[in-house]
Amino acid sequence: MKSFTLNNGLRIHLYQKGNTETAVINLTIHAGLRYEDKSNRGISHVLEHMFFEGTKKYPSRKLFDEYVKNIGFEFNANTYHENILMYAYFPYVEIEPMLEILSEMVFSPALSEDAFEPERQIILNEIMEDNYSQEKKYQNLFYGKVYKNSFIKYNNLGTRKNVKNFTIEDIRKWHKKCCYPANMTLCITADFKKLPQIQLQIEKIFTKMESRKKLPFSSFKIASKPLQSQYRVFFAPNTDSKEKNIDFQFNTQSYFKKQKEILMLDFIEKIADDYIYEMLRKELNLVYECNFDTATFSDIQTWHSTFVGSYTKIIKILKRLFFVIDDLINTRFSDALFYKAKRQELFDFDSLNDDPRNLCGFIAEKTLFFNDFISIQKAKSLISKMDKKEVQKFLTKIFDPANFNFIFYGNLTSSQKEKLKKLIHKQLG
Repeated sequence: MKSFTLNNGLRIHLYQKGNTETAVINLTIHAGLRYEDKSNRGISHVLEHMFFEGTKKYPSRKLFDEYVKNIGFEFNANTYHENILMYAYFPYVEIEPMLEILSEMVFSPALSEDAFEPERQIILNEIMEDNYSQEKKYQNLFYGKVYKNSFIKYNNLGTRKNVKNFTIEDIRKWHKKCCYPANMTLCITADFKKLPQIQLQIEKIFTKMESRKKLPFSSFKIASKPLQSQYRVFFAPNTDSKEKNIDFQFNTQSYFKKQKEILMLDFIEKIADDYIYEMLRKELNLVYECNFDTATFSDIQTWHSTFVGSYTKIIKILKRLFFVIDDLINTRFSDALFYKAKRQELFDFDSLNDDPRNLCGFIAEKTLFFNDFISIQKAKSLISKMDKKEVQKFLTKIFDPANFNFIFYGNLTSSQKEKLKKLIHKQLG
């Protein structure tokens, strides 16, 4: 991989992917909820929509879409808590016009009043659909309770009130504040025929953009200590249903300062997932009622499991969960499980090379907040050499009881809540 920084501060990562006629570009912009406040929450998501509503060179959406269609791009964007990600998948021979249009979209969007009003309605509809989604409702409850003092708790879409009140001038000001080269990272994965030539093309297209040394947002510090000092228990009634089942989420958080630690965690997550699922399914006959999910932010990795069942079954799950976690911390799982997880992790790294989109996404994610990027080859070597002692060290960090959160969604009685709290307290003290 070749990495360099232009004079205006734009960070570039070029990854050589052999034997492919396609290329992938990921452009990340530091924006999103981390940088927003109560008055403009959701504005980064609005800006992301407006990038596709024409540019100064192609002022209407119709002209812009026709140009993109003629070249054969697969183009899209997403807004996350800490960045806007724009990505494209296209024939390598079209890389120069692709870079040109990407530069136009980000640095010279039309941001017209006429295009803004229809887009505002689309976003308001997204928020309304989000409010009706039970899955989203639980997710918002989860983040709202666990991270009530953090930007993580908020929804990327923003609030209806903010979206209704935004003016096109607000969007233009936000664009000016966050869309400049030193606030961005560009990753390209392709079979570069002539690497020096593509480097010159990038410099030609992007060096003319504004150079600004001072970041528009205050620099954030990676957490030096956990957000909480002891475990927490939350209850949320399910007011939309008379369903007697309870959704129980167990969450733990870890704080990392190095890329290496996050890569190792990906492997350890497989062990934990497999072991917890295997033990609970075997002993409690759980088949489809549990699942696992993780979310990574610049300074925190959250890992949580969701279980669904009656109150009696949730009690059994909770009791067994403590034993399973103790097994994990003390590495009382089989060598077969350890090596299965290792093989799967190595396979996943090999699979990145099969799809340039996944490969470019991996590079973009791993270079967004860290300078110590680890190549796929180095990551595989790291995983191959890992032993149970090293795994135990990380598992102890992940499953520190002080970082635990227990969230119960359902119509529980006061006595049921008290029993659950006593059970947790008995195990964790």
